[in-house]
Amino acid sequence: MAVVLLGLLILLVLSGAFVASWPSLMYAAEAVHLSGWGAIGYSVVPDSAVVIALVTLLLLRHDLKARRLAFATLATFTAASLTLNEAHALGLYEGRPVWLLAVAGALPVVGILLASDLLVRAVAVLAPALEELDETEAQPVVETPAVEAAPAVMTAEEFEEHQAAILAELEAEKEAAAPHAERPSRTGRGHFV
Repeated sequence: MAVVLLGLLILLVLSGAFVASWPSLMYAAEAVHLSGWGAIGYSVVPDSAVVIALVTLLLLRHDLKARRLAFATLATFTAASLTLNEAHALGLYEGRPVWLLAVAGALPVVGILLASDLLVRAVAVLAPALEELDETEAQPVVETPAVEAAPAVMTAEEFEEHQAAILAELEAEKEAAAPHAERPSRTGRGHFV
């Protein structure tokens, strides 16, 4: 429950950040010659990549590689979004500096590269859970009779009896194999007088 609540709070904060950064991201999209749906899609990339990274951090918090990739994605897109927002606030797009256009142009490609890997990892974790849910709903519930479980710890007497039974089995196996091994081979000597 705490993970779900934390996820909802993160989404709430990110939605506010998305609304605030929308105009500067649309301006960045226009600076790299995107318009219409392309500009709208471009404007969604940084914040959606941050959301994917945060959700992946929640889902795969025990997977070290996924955590590293999620933190790298989070850092990359936070820095990129900050750069594009500040460039818009400072009016840097008018001069069209090459470094700024390089950051703006690389944003979708880096987004696909990092966020798609995180999405695949997250779906791989969620998909088996969904399949198990479907199987439990489809199959009828069959009640099995209760079976008394064996004690987890043996008493000293039970342990000695268990050891004696194992040794008896080993001795029986040796005796079963011994007559075949001790039987003398027939060479033909001594049979005729």
